Amino acid sequence: MANKESILETLAAALPLDLELHFYHISTPPAPTTALFSPPPGQSEERTFCENHFIAASLPANNVLRRELLIFAIEVLVFTSHDLTTIFVSKADSTGYLHLLNSQPGGPSIIKTICTTVLSFFVQQSLHGPRILLSLFARSQNQYLFPGSIENSGKHVLEDRQLIKWWCQTLDPVLREHAPTTLAPSPVPGSDTSSEAYIVVPGCDRFETRGFLPSSTKSDSVSRWTNSYPRDLIVPDGSAPPRCLIPRFPDDPKARFLDDLDSEISAADLSTTGSWRSVGTLDHFWEMMSYRQECSAGRLVGFIWIVFTPRRHGEISHDPPVNCPQESAEHSGQAVEQLPTPNQSQVNSLDPILPPPSLKDDSLDPINAASPPPSSPVLALANEIHNVPMDMQDGTNKQNNLANEATQSGPANQKIVDSLFYDDAKTIPARWPLATRGDIVLSEQTYQELMNHLLQTDFANQDVATQSTASWIKKASDVVGISSWGQRLTGRKPVVPIVRSNRSESNTTVNVLMGVRKKRKAADSGDATNVVANAGTTEAGSTPEAATLPADSTRKKYKVAY
Repeated sequence: MANKESILETLAAALPLDLELHFYHISTPPAPTTALFSPPPGQSEERTFCENHFIAASLPANNVLRRELLIFAIEVLVFTSHDLTTIFVSKADSTGYLHLLNSQPGGPSIIKTICTTVLSFFVQQSLHGPRILLSLFARSQNQYLFPGSIENSGKHVLEDRQLIKWWCQTLDPVLREHAPTTLAPSPVPGSDTSSEAYIVVPGCDRFETRGFLPSSTKSDSVSRWTNSYPRDLIVPDGSAPPRCLIPRFPDDPKARFLDDLDSEISAADLSTTGSWRSVGTLDHFWEMMSYRQECSAGRLVGFIWIVFTPRRHGEISHDPPVNCPQESAEHSGQAVEQLPTPNQSQVNSLDPILPPPSLKDDSLDPINAASPPPSSPVLALANEIHNVPMDMQDGTNKQNNLANEATQSGPANQKIVDSLFYDDAKTIPARWPLATRGDIVLSEQTYQELMNHLLQTDFANQDVATQSTASWIKKASDVVGISSWGQRLTGRKPVVPIVRSNRSESNTTVNVLMGVRKKRKAADSGDATNVVANAGTTEAGSTPEAATLPADSTRKKYKVAY
């Protein structure tokens, strides 16, 4: 059953006891987007929805820190199609100021805790579907989200090998929340889902790739990590041409290679064979990836996938569930009673579209993809969404007032529809649970404008970083017409100090980045202080490779996700 708590409540439960951080969560509603997989010849593109999530953490103002200061942010894209929900880590970055937080020595890494908790939450909220894919690529970069942060001496960029290893360690707890696929029934209490992890590092053989895996794999009786690409688990038709078997994510090295290979195909071949001329198989594709600019010249990029497969009646199902007529009639958009709205975030006042999710929100698994009847409340909701998207999504004063009225109107609003709406053709349902929505819900265009504003700021030193923090928060407040937003959280998890084998390592902090390598003296996988993301960080005893940063790499421009 998916977690009913909000993402902020889940973070509070995972953070160290008495740790105080301020969190900001911005999201967009699911909107039609280009399919991740190219369709086979003669077939139409699979209908796909995408929603953006941006979660930022800051140090609140206190006796030591006079003004609030952003320390970390992560961007997650959630793609939904009929047979697969894909959770893609687009970017993650840190500012390098986490050292200002007087955290308990030997405690867990704050950044790693945030990443693991956020991704685990999105997986839990997606378990209603037939299969879930958690995906990212680890590429070392000096900065992704916070311009000028590389000039801060407190920020340490992980080199590529350390970054890949760090992300494997960060994702491993999410993997182990569920049972291995080969075991049934599940040995994990309360788990009815199996999970498998896969990794490909172009240019590295199987033996070299094992060096990136978490130390927990050494004690596994059943292997949880595999050095391969999970084609058969995420692609409906494995016999399709190779170009149809690999997803294309925003700012993705392999997506750029796929586009280059597609230029070899004529229009006639595209509609018949759909095959490339120079690359004939998936193995050949990954071999050629090692010669791409992003993966060559001594640099490595790690591609990581974790596949979660819900079990059916105690067994493991590798096939999408078949809609049952009786069940689909029961769950195809009927209004049901719902739990009272948790008073733990500002979603109610900032999201005027949809009331809280229904009590049976988790029972929407076998949902009928057919068009609902004209009288269905789901269709009424869909019409409302399509008719007033900009007003709702951008949080104008008028819409916020309507939301407040709806929230305060009492029992009349207690019976509501499931948190679903349909695409323009009224054929494919998109699930949009309240628990996953941000404090502020924006349109795609406004969301990107706010992200672009962040990229115009400066985090080179503490003074300008606090000014940039205030500027970005105010910009978001102005967009939705409110004076303040976000939520201050206090950690509730007791801290168990981590025992370290090497005493010198306990004084070393690490910042996770994805992109460019930077020579460092030592790194500790357990205490990653700053992160920049498309994936990864380090492990004790690893030796960074020397790398020279290009002259124009100190102010890396943010890559907009489409």
